[in-house]
Formats: sequence, structure tokens, C-alpha cells
Amino acid sequence: MKSPSFIAAACILAITWLAHTSASAQFATSLVLPKTNYLSYEPIPGTVTITNRSGGDIVMTGRGESNWLSFDVTDGTGRSLPSIGIAQEKPFIFKAGSSIAEKVMLSSHYSLTDLGSYAVTATIFHPPTQQYYTSNRVRFNVMDAKAFWEQPIGVPAGYPEAGRIRRYALVNFRDVDRSNLYFRLLDDKSKQTLATFELGPVSISTEPQPILDHENTLHVLFLALPKLHCYSILSPDGKLKKREYYKTVEENRPSLVSAPDGSVSVRGGVYFDPQAPEPAKKNSRPISERPPGL
Repeated sequence: MKSPSFIAAACILAITWLAHTSASAQFATSLVLPKTNYLSYEPIPGTVTITNRSGGDIVMTGRGESNWLSFDVTDGTGRSLPSIGIAQEKPFIFKAGSSIAEKVMLSSHYSLTDLGSYAVTATIFHPPTQQYYTSNRVRFNVMDAKAFWEQPIGVPAGYPEAGRIRRYALVNFRDVDRSNLYFRLLDDKSKQTLATFELGPVSISTEPQPILDHENTLHVLFLALPKLHCYSILSPDGKLKKREYYKTVEENRPSLVSAPDGSVSVRGGVYFDPQAPEPAKKNSRPISERPPGL
């Protein structure tokens, strides 16, 4: 026969387990980052997906002045980074059984420029119970690579801080299973990084071709996939103005050419639209429909 103390302990464990099960059933939550390795100063987005499993509609609000969604970011030593709170959102009704996906630019709310490893979790506030629920922990790394090409430029008229000296840079960043070409814009005097973002996968078998036009706009042509080149145009304010693709057909390979007036264009290759639907395949005619004698 079980002793009273054993029965009491069992009851406590059962109650604790039921409470935990009930609490964890309120929200099904997951946090996802698009990749594991990031170049320093590159934007780092995160997506939190939440499903309302509470069985009823919930008016989503934060506690006091805080938001219903927050994050905990730690560095390689386990130290929590100072939180820059997510902007307070208006209350909304979270329907029972429905899901929402919140996209947050983590690099806009935390200082993630130092090299090293990091971990992040998302915390969601459950207004009916006044409790917080935590997502899975996602680990990521911030790394750096040396630029293989740089070019100082003067900011033309019509752009902010016209006349100031900036510096274009191209970086080949090797990730786990591929190399990626990155664009960087720096202040030439202070060396402050003003923009960093990925242009796309790059093949190391062919050197990227960068050319400046008469307006100090950067044109870059690089091999993204076998026989497929990516053509990117980047402005002196660090923005991507255009991205196009050109295919090599037989020996007709695309390249950048500079005209006497300073303009830059693509010569050779065939323009390729990756969003265009594939042409319909012609069905072969049955033998009965072939011309006589064939």
C-alpha cells in the first residue's frame, strides 16, 4: 500500500504536469532564421510563427507599455544583449486555431555586428493568463571576410551628403555549401559601414566584373550559376537599383562594356527572366498522325 507522502508527491507531480501541458498548449510557437552564417553588418531577419491552441479568441496586447512579442539574444558567453524593444503594436484579435507569422529584423533591434556566435529565442505574452511562453532557441554566427575589390567615389549631386567620399566594396563570403557575393558601402573617412547585403550566389570559376559609370553608379556582372550571369546596379547611397539575369548561349557570353559617354551596358548573352513561365512543351504526334512514308 502506498504511503500518504508518496500519494501526495504523486498528486503534486500530476498537477504540475497538467499545468505545464495546459500552459504549453496555449500557443504553438516556432522561430526561424533563413540561414546560420551572416556577414558582419548584414541584415538578420527572423520569423516567429504562432498558432492559437487555447481554444478561444484572444485579444493580443502586451503587459503595460511592453509589446506582446519580445526576444532574448545572447552572445557566445551567454550574456544577454541589451534589448531594443519592438515597437508597440495595436491590439488585435487572434482567432482560435489560426496562425500568424511575425517578421522582425533582429539586427535593427540588437547590436549584432561583433564577430562571434549568438543565440535567440522569442517570447510571446498570453494576455488571458498573464504568462509568457518561449520559442525554440536558434543559433547563428556573425563572421567577416576581406573585400577583394574596392573603389572610392565622390557622392554625386542629388544624393544625401553630396561631395562626401564613399567606398564601394565587393566581398566573396564563403558559407557552408556555397559562395555568395556581397556589396558593401563604407564612409571612406570614418570607415563606418553604411550598407551590407548579398547580391547572390557566385561561382569562383569566373571573376566578377565591376564597372563605374559616369554617375558613379556601380555595375556588377557575375556568374551566379553555370551559364547564368547576374547583373546588378548599385547607387551611391547603397541601394540596389536593378537586378537582371543573362544566359550564355553557345559561345555568346555576356559582359559589361563602357561607352564613350560613360554609360555601361551588357553586351552578349540572352536576357533571362526567372519569373517567366516555362514555354509549353509540344506534345509529340502519334504514329497514326505522321505523314505517309515516315
